[in-house]
Amino acid sequence: MEPPNMAQSPTGPHIGLTWRSSFGGGMMSPLLGYRADMEKWQSGAADLTNFFVHVQGGISNRPGTRYIGTSRTEASSTPPKLIAFIYNNTQSYVLEFGDQYVRFISNGAYLARDDGTLYELTTPYRIEDAFWLRHAQSADVLTLTHARYPAMNLSRRGELDWTLDVIAYDAGIAAPSSLIASAVEGTAANTGTTPGVSKATYEYAVTSVSNDKNTESNATLAPSQTEMTTTAQTVTDPNTGKTSTVQQETAVEVGHFVENYNTLTWPSVEGADYYNVYRRFAGQWGLIGNTASLSFDDVNYAPDTENGPPAHRNPFDNGNNPVSVTYFQQRRVFAGAVSYPQTVWMSRSANYTNFDIHTPVVSDDAITATITSQQVNTIKHLVPMADLLAFTGTGIWKISGGQTGTAITPSNFTAIPQMFVGCSDVQPLPINTDVLFIENKGSHIRDLQYDWYAQIYQGNDLSVLSDHLFYGYTLADWSFAQFPFNVLWAVRSDGTLLGMTYLKEQNITAWHQHKTQDGAFQSVAVVPEENGYGAIEDTTYVVVKRRLNGTERYTIERLETRQLGAENDDITRSWFVDCGLRYEGEPVSTLLASPISQA
Repeated sequence: MEPPNMAQSPTGPHIGLTWRSSFGGGMMSPLLGYRADMEKWQSGAADLTNFFVHVQGGISNRPGTRYIGTSRTEASSTPPKLIAFIYNNTQSYVLEFGDQYVRFISNGAYLARDDGTLYELTTPYRIEDAFWLRHAQSADVLTLTHARYPAMNLSRRGELDWTLDVIAYDAGIAAPSSLIASAVEGTAANTGTTPGVSKATYEYAVTSVSNDKNTESNATLAPSQTEMTTTAQTVTDPNTGKTSTVQQETAVEVGHFVENYNTLTWPSVEGADYYNVYRRFAGQWGLIGNTASLSFDDVNYAPDTENGPPAHRNPFDNGNNPVSVTYFQQRRVFAGAVSYPQTVWMSRSANYTNFDIHTPVVSDDAITATITSQQVNTIKHLVPMADLLAFTGTGIWKISGGQTGTAITPSNFTAIPQMFVGCSDVQPLPINTDVLFIENKGSHIRDLQYDWYAQIYQGNDLSVLSDHLFYGYTLADWSFAQFPFNVLWAVRSDGTLLGMTYLKEQNITAWHQHKTQDGAFQSVAVVPEENGYGAIEDTTYVVVKRRLNGTERYTIERLETRQLGAENDDITRSWFVDCGLRYEGEPVSTLLASPISQA
């Protein structure tokens, strides 16, 4: 084996070997064979297959993979898709989405029941749709979107207790089941009517409010009452001393009353901290008060028409399924749909299922806005950074409240184009302060960062010096393993696993390629896991198409740690075979290994 500081020159093997102090330039395109004038050329290599570049400049052979199990998915169909589910550094899962099922992998093993059968959930997603799923996670809930399916929540309630449910777009708290209004006799001072006027029409509504959920229910109106009794009564105005005869009614239609004051009652609602009471005034609802009790006396309070009850909305009914999803500024954000490809929907602040609005609109109401551009391209992805970034097939837009960091509200929403380079269907990767994305043709990779001087997001092509690794191919999946080696793993359309060592602050963008004997990489996901020696590493899982026992199958494998024992010097802990298993125990003469059941 060559010394670690020697490799073929970027000009090719015909030049011979030359000393290199660093391989931080990674694998260089043959088109750069005579570009010795380039600084990066001095640290490049002609070939780095199954070697990866350290951020310090050296190279190491990559570790092998451990066999985890065999997918249910037939090798003749589209491969299963791996998606990371990360609650924290010690609780993470890799989700295997196959044909109408999802399985769960944790710490190098499938989750299984006590009887040994693998734990899985039934899903509506067909295998051909798995790679089109978009996802965003909040604590124990992973939201999944796809144009063909309603948005769904995959929720973890326990190690073997997961649910997959269509999102219900509601207030999060029930409205009172009824509202009863009754008139109460009293002195003329509080009638709320003008002397000589025999009738006034009052309409009431009540809502329940939860402080914990930061939500207000839909409104419950007073029921219709048809019986009406009217009597003449002489009353004295306590302010003027004048007497007059008025008509006083005890019950009128739709719970409208003109007694001295009106009493409203309703049943309790679980989880309600208090109730808001509204009355219609001049054709518009207005708040007249709130109470923690189950009744309210209206003594002709003046309605605050700047504060009305919420109106329920479900923007995703009738098959208007959103394509992309994320979380931003305490709102869940959806975007893109068949009917409204360039529309963005933001939930109410701190209430992820509520898309209600008030009349007039208030600052924490749900937001619906459409990006106006010369071409109509679906918003494929949403990435939350200092601003909300929307990626389409032809460009990238910055969505903000006017300036970076300013809160977005229904009256303060701006969408400004940043870069006219489209994005592929593979989800972009936020890495530190940058976002990496695959261009819309499916191959070259670009970064994106905010330029504080130009006040715009811009970036560079990270693939140009290694163009031969991408030309004629597309990238189907990728993920980033930050610790310990800062390597981005990307699955190429021919089954090659590309790697890029990426550390922007040290100007390290080094490409390398990885192949496996008799196998082709299909999908990749990275989750944090303990490496067996007390340290947390970003662990890479892959789907590989292999031939097992004469039959092609999709296997799930985990890239093993390169930590060789607690002191990193135990060569017996090395692992440099792919799709391998290890036996540790008493000496035996025969070992039998069979793939984990796909049933």
